[in-house]
Amino acid sequence: MQIFMVNERAALALSRIERALARIENAASAPPRGGEANLLHAQLEQRHETLRRELAHTLGDIDTLIAQFETVQD
Repeated sequence: MQIFMVNERAALALSRIERALARIENAASAPPRGGEANLLHAQLEQRHETLRRELAHTLGDIDTLIAQFETVQD
């Protein structure tokens, strides 16, 4: 009988864990809510755009250096 009780407790614990995971997954996939979340999202988008521009500039510099190196090698 004790084995049944242990199995029952384990099953209840697993069930609670599964429900908690489902809530976490739902919260993680939901869009940001509230003013602070919107502000953080806007800041993240701005930072992403800044990094994208910096990367494009750096890649241009690398292309220039490669072209100069190829010219010297010829």
